[in-house]
Amino acid sequence: MSGLSCAGILDDPCASFWIKNALRSALVRDPVDALNDAELLVNILQENLVILQHPTDETSTFKHPI
Repeated sequence: MSGLSCAGILDDPCASFWIKNALRSALVRDPVDALNDAELLVNILQENLVILQHPTDETSTFKHPI
């Protein structure tokens, strides 16, 4: 992807539609709320990755979706 600016990502043909849609949605929201939700999403996705990499690890509090 090109730069980490909003315009750079939105103009980048290699950027995923998902990230472009998420960015457009976030830009019209309260910036603090959008950032808090983005950080929560990052935390959940990181936890999910750990579970997927170590499926027998019972220490996680995240429950894998069905």
